[in-house]
Amino acid sequence: MSSPGQFPHAFVAAMAAVGGELKSVVQHLRALQRRLCRRKRLELAKEEGTSDPREHVMLKVQPTATSVLAVFELSGRNSACAARFLAAKNKLNVAEASLSNSLASAIEDAYLQVPFETIVGLLDSPTCPRHRRDLFAAGRFIVETQLYTWLLAQNKKGVAPGRQQLVAEACRLTPKDLPHDVAAMLEQYWKSNGRARSQRKWLRRFRFEHGLQLGRVRVQAVMPLADMQRKAKAFWRWSNYVHAQSSSSGPLLLLNMDETSIALKPTAKVGTAARGFTGHKAVDAASLAETRARFTLMCTICNDTSVQPFLPQVLLTNGRFLGKKAKVEKLRGNLSVWTQKSAWSCHATLRRYISLLGFKLKAAAPGRDYALLLDCAPSHLHGSIKRQAKLNHIRLVYIAAGLTRCLQPADTDLFSRLKEKIAELYRSQQSMSVDGKISPAQWLEILGSSLQSILPAVKWSRAFAKVGASNWQKDVCQSLLFEFGWPSVPTIPPGPPTESEARDIFPKGRSKLDVLSYVHWKQPAAKGQFPYAFVAAMAAVGGELKSVVQHLRALQRRLCRRKRLELAKEEGTSDPREHVMLKVQPTATSVLAVFELSGRNSACAARFLAAKNKLNVAEASLSNSLASAIEDAYLQVPFETIVGLLDSPTCPRHRRDLFAAGRFIVETQLYTWLLAQNKKGVAPGRQQLVAEACRLTPKDLPHDVAAMLEQYWKGNGRARSQRKWLRRFRFEHGLQLGRVRVQAVMPLADMQRKAKAFWRWSNYVHAQSSSSGPLLLLNMDETSIALKPTAKVGTAARGFTGHKAVDAASLAETRARFTLMCTICNDTSVQPFLPQVLLTNGRFLGKKAKVEKLRGNLSVWTQKSAWSCHATLRRYISLLGFKLKAAAPGRKRSSTIFVWSTLQLGSHVAFNQQTQIYFRG
Repeated sequence: MSSPGQFPHAFVAAMAAVGGELKSVVQHLRALQRRLCRRKRLELAKEEGTSDPREHVMLKVQPTATSVLAVFELSGRNSACAARFLAAKNKLNVAEASLSNSLASAIEDAYLQVPFETIVGLLDSPTCPRHRRDLFAAGRFIVETQLYTWLLAQNKKGVAPGRQQLVAEACRLTPKDLPHDVAAMLEQYWKSNGRARSQRKWLRRFRFEHGLQLGRVRVQAVMPLADMQRKAKAFWRWSNYVHAQSSSSGPLLLLNMDETSIALKPTAKVGTAARGFTGHKAVDAASLAETRARFTLMCTICNDTSVQPFLPQVLLTNGRFLGKKAKVEKLRGNLSVWTQKSAWSCHATLRRYISLLGFKLKAAAPGRDYALLLDCAPSHLHGSIKRQAKLNHIRLVYIAAGLTRCLQPADTDLFSRLKEKIAELYRSQQSMSVDGKISPAQWLEILGSSLQSILPAVKWSRAFAKVGASNWQKDVCQSLLFEFGWPSVPTIPPGPPTESEARDIFPKGRSKLDVLSYVHWKQPAAKGQFPYAFVAAMAAVGGELKSVVQHLRALQRRLCRRKRLELAKEEGTSDPREHVMLKVQPTATSVLAVFELSGRNSACAARFLAAKNKLNVAEASLSNSLASAIEDAYLQVPFETIVGLLDSPTCPRHRRDLFAAGRFIVETQLYTWLLAQNKKGVAPGRQQLVAEACRLTPKDLPHDVAAMLEQYWKGNGRARSQRKWLRRFRFEHGLQLGRVRVQAVMPLADMQRKAKAFWRWSNYVHAQSSSSGPLLLLNMDETSIALKPTAKVGTAARGFTGHKAVDAASLAETRARFTLMCTICNDTSVQPFLPQVLLTNGRFLGKKAKVEKLRGNLSVWTQKSAWSCHATLRRYISLLGFKLKAAAPGRKRSSTIFVWSTLQLGSHVAFNQQTQIYFRG
């Protein structure tokens, strides 16, 4: 007989089997019902001679239903809105106008035929639960429809509203005409009693129903649609003209070169990292200079796979991090490293690159015509670039200004996958290194390997074709046409673009540029119904059974606790934990298997036994007692049992025990490996963890159990199944999803020495203070302030819904930064008088502040550069001294401490709102 709290598993298995068969029967009946409905509609259509069988739609919810009429009334008698609600209730698609119009007409007819008393009492206080449910459904539909409209308007402004904004707006949009109790139910539904998890639940359903997604609104330059269409047509006409002018024996060789920024420390992907309170630090050691270091990669692709391996790829550096000369004799991916004064590209660098490109093309593709696509960056439009290109017999074609994200093959197809590959190889190399450091030679190997694996392996002719640069725009992708607002490719007239069309391609402000000389390019010579009542009854039985099980388990826990207390009283001991009642004993097969697989490690087996019995092994006494019990059990078990412990299992229970033991061993070793990776600065992703778990699977396990474990780790290749066990793994070991923080790492002894020196200096200054009032402590630090702050994750419309969620900003506005000099002090009466200064270069905020009096005691200083320098700091200290004389008179200057670059309190209290203190020396 089962003890209290144990559940009859045979009954559960029987119920599960019945449920599985019942589910298949329901699916079969519903499929039959759909077929019968479809046949009946077709027969009616044939009898009446109509060609559209949708006129005979069979509605489960009729237009005369209370909820439909309530939606019609609450929406201001909007029949289209009510038709959408009716279609949703009947699971119909109202994308077709004929069906939508017929439903709207049916609703209007029903509204006119319903008695007047019913219409008057439609929004009265409900008298029965069904009426209340109908009003609740109608109110929810009205609010969500208005909320969707409001959200699209916010997306057009560049805002992706978060959860709290959506909940507040839903409460505000709740109709006032609804009865008080129904409106209260709706507000409770939106707010979900303040529980964030419940709010996310209805927001997830709301996003699914309206084709929305969680994400940030992309910041990009926004151009009027007419201008985009005009520029695209001009570029395509120029491209067709260049193809028509080609007179070489082979096809025209199209090339595209663009520069991109490559970080020394690629942005880490989200992976598994140890939490801070577990005692394990997950930090990627790097100085601030290394974190900010960037190089320029000049990358070229072409539409011929036989020529692509010979094209030059150039990395521009300033020699600070990678050295003056590349330490690798021959770099992969046809990569060259050019060391110059600055890592930025300029017209001199581009002239040198075009000369190298021409030399390579003469050897790789002799006798062909070359057309190089460039964007309209200022360095690309320098007059010397055209002369250099003509000397190397390379024709220049410029991509329309402002449309490089749509029309440049390197931007659309190359750079995203290249940087993803660089980050992947960087993380792999960092994982294999001893201390997580990457040498310059290894970094160049990573970049070369990425170029070698991406560039020759892809047919870039497709990238040129889908942006319309080749094949006479026959293969332009649909997403690009959608971006330009065209259902199909417009007619492109033959011949060269006119001067006005060519002007549209080049940026504004280039009126002196001879655009026709670029265009003509004169080269110099030389289902069924189901019994829902039965389903409801089964659900009720399951709910009662679950509550009974919970109650029995609670009683069992109380009885165990009482028994332990009674034993403790009888023996006179003060700690009842000595009488732990174990459900899983140390002699269990799974415990002994863990002990054997771990190399007879009793501490590891004790953790497994504690986990099985839901005990806390943080206390050494309990852990030692469990370990001793396991060792004693191992010695007392017969020798034959130990020998056959890891043999092929003969029963399902033995197989389950070996599976549980193997899983625990692998996850323990995986946790140790993961902490080692975190110390190197790597947060392993899902694929890395799955591969490592498969590698760590014990070889001593039987073949079928090892196969079961590998199938469990891989989840049959399904990412969702892999995330499921990884979620449990993170929860059990106190891990989290996140990125490893990149920061400068200092030896602990140096940190302690610097902190003690700073504190001693601070105490000395306090002791030297001789003013009447307490010592006034101040801290000033500079921080970077973005013109466009980084957007938080919110709800935004998907691209295919026809609604664009874009935050309109130019590239210069996206990159614009200012410097804020901010000061705090330890006296709240003095704080309001301290100066806060914003340094700008006058480009975006103007030469003078347009607000006469700025809040927060803020001043705006316009200077040549927005960076702070010693001259700016001298000016700021003079202003600070003047303010302190007025705000804190009677305190000597020596009593004022100006903490500078030693202990940056302001950078963590005023800006990041963190409580931790970091010493930077």
